[in-house]
Amino acid sequence: MAEPWLCPEAIEFLERIVTGARVFEFGMGGSTPWLAERALALVSVDHSSTWYDRVKDKIVALGELAAEWTLVLCEDLAHYPATIHQHGWFDVVIVDGRERVLCVTAAVLHVVVGGWLVLDDSERKGYSSIVKTLKQLGWQEIIKRGQKAGSKEGQIVTTQTSFYRRPE
Repeated sequence: MAEPWLCPEAIEFLERIVTGARVFEFGMGGSTPWLAERALALVSVDHSSTWYDRVKDKIVALGELAAEWTLVLCEDLAHYPATIHQHGWFDVVIVDGRERVLCVTAAVLHVVVGGWLVLDDSERKGYSSIVKTLKQLGWQEIIKRGQKAGSKEGQIVTTQTSFYRRPE
């Protein structure tokens, strides 16, 4: 079974916070079936019908799961971040898809007090403004850095995933 495309330290931390949790995921992939095996409930959205079909097939192939899961296809990127508004509150929201700054902005309204917002590739310069805003709002940041497989065969890249805990 595929694992999330994160560094090992981030996967370990993620496993602790998603097990038995209500999870929303922006951006389907190897993490989606992995989450479906651990979460209490999972809603995952993607903009690509190819990824949607591939991930749906993998989850169905897992058989009966304890998790209640919902996959959402939203090919219109203008509406993609807002898909979370239709699904309530979550213990964990993972942002690892398109339109990440807008997705984080939408997600903060749906993370329970004490819950987590996860931003993959948080070291990217384009995310610095939203990272600064989360810190100013009092969200506690835990950073996990390490190496993971890159997008090309045999490639290894250094990456950073930030975990933000919603203040009380």
